[in-house]
Amino acid sequence: MLAAPLCCVFVFCTVSIRITNNLISLDPLIQMNNRGQLQRYIDQDSNLYREGLKTYVIMIDVNDFKSIDDTFGHAEGDRAFIRLS
Repeated sequence: MLAAPLCCVFVFCTVSIRITNNLISLDPLIQMNNRGQLQRYIDQDSNLYREGLKTYVIMIDVNDFKSIDDTFGHAEGDRAFIRLS
């Protein structure tokens, strides 16, 4: 009798944790990993190194991106940012 409710609580907690991790790991606009997730990957890098896997990071610096927002508005800047990513 007690096993079914405990199973439901476990499933609910597991799903909630996954949803929360996605919310804190993904940028809501572009749906790509944010800096916090990058830091978690770097922290795990020592484990990946032991398993013989390589880690690559690509970073892009967009110069004068603010001028898009200032000239065409934030909505257009968001669209440009989404296309860039």
